Amino acid sequence: MKQCSACKTNYADDSQIFCLNDGTSLIAFQSEEATISFSPINNPVRINIPPPSEATVFVKPQLEKKGGKGLLIGALIAVLLLVIIGVAAFAGFLFLQNRNLSSNVSVANNLQKSNTNIATATPNTTPDEAALLKQKLANLEKQIQEQKNPKTSVPTIPNSPTVPKPSSTVARANSPNDGFLALRTAPSSETGERILQIPHGAEIKVLGCQQAIKGKKGRWCRVDYNGTLGWANDGWMTY
Repeated sequence: MKQCSACKTNYADDSQIFCLNDGTSLIAFQSEEATISFSPINNPVRINIPPPSEATVFVKPQLEKKGGKGLLIGALIAVLLLVIIGVAAFAGFLFLQNRNLSSNVSVANNLQKSNTNIATATPNTTPDEAALLKQKLANLEKQIQEQKNPKTSVPTIPNSPTVPKPSSTVARANSPNDGFLALRTAPSSETGERILQIPHGAEIKVLGCQQAIKGKKGRWCRVDYNGTLGWANDGWMTY
């Protein structure tokens, strides 16, 4: 500590050299304070510390899993949809079965009526009437067989007067891009329906061809492929 010799002002900063009041040089100064003595405590304070109890167990709270209820609801909805789809499919199956059964019963009833008419025919029935009843019975039996064993019918291709008589020239299908040559019911790709696909490289019997049309590739020819007659364009054939 330092003190001004003129105004006796004390400064705690030892690095200060001059007094701020009058500019007098400061001198080192030590102040002594009276020592305060404390008497000992006659009655000391006693602090009773309780004995340690059982150790405290901290239980980690369990966090509820998010999305658990959402997953359960989604699973229930999925099961419900599966049940609805199954019931709808079963109902459709029963409907088709009943429809087919009704059709067969109707045909069988018609057949039974025809048989009854034949059986109950009077002796005065003429041979023509008996033959007509037999023809009806045969037609009904044919309808029943067709319903049991349906067959896909192939359309008949009419002969065209513009095609010359067959010369039976052997050619091969040459359509590597598509992999097949179309056999059609008519000499046109717009109106002629496709009967089948002739594989690339297969043998074809060319029976006759129409006149070539200017600006168009190939001619339409009447061909025979494995016994099936139809029309094909020889622009995709090699002779």
